[in-house]
Amino acid sequence: MKQTASHRTLEEMHIEDANGATSRWVPKPLLERFWKAPVLRQVWGVEQDSEKIDWFELFYDLIYVAMAINLSAFLAKHNDIEGILVSFLFFAMLFFAWSTLTMFVTRFHSLDIFSTIVQHVYSSAVLVMSIYVLRGLDARYEFSLAAMVYRICLLLLYCQVYAMVPRAQGFAIHAIFGNMLAAVVYLGIG
Repeated sequence: MKQTASHRTLEEMHIEDANGATSRWVPKPLLERFWKAPVLRQVWGVEQDSEKIDWFELFYDLIYVAMAINLSAFLAKHNDIEGILVSFLFFAMLFFAWSTLTMFVTRFHSLDIFSTIVQHVYSSAVLVMSIYVLRGLDARYEFSLAAMVYRICLLLLYCQVYAMVPRAQGFAIHAIFGNMLAAVVYLGIG
């Protein structure tokens, strides 16, 4: 079996059939695709290649465009001091949601199924937060629950880093405890 660089999720196997040897592509074992160690994107002293932005990152950014639209619509209807303070609070929480995942994907590159699922749940939680911005404090429970879900997703991503990337364990343990604390705070708000 040999693995090609352009098809990292497939292996080439030579299978004998009645007409002779043929080459077919078969999937790697499921566990290997499901749970792989994230790779550090920046290793000091080693030349790095820049990567293209993928579709998930573009879609993720569009969620924040929707959030900005919803937040401005909320602020247009509630242009008193309470509306401004609530808008600032929601903006801050959504900014932290954006910045924390951005910091993770800037530091670590992960292409396994587990990370992909967790990042999609994360972006779904942020999308829910963006939708509930329109209801203001009336939706604080739903908003806080969605915020707790995204923090749990970050917790899972950093647990994978802690378990599989020895060089990043010190950073990961701080991120794990910080996200656990934030999830508990969001649970208390909700």
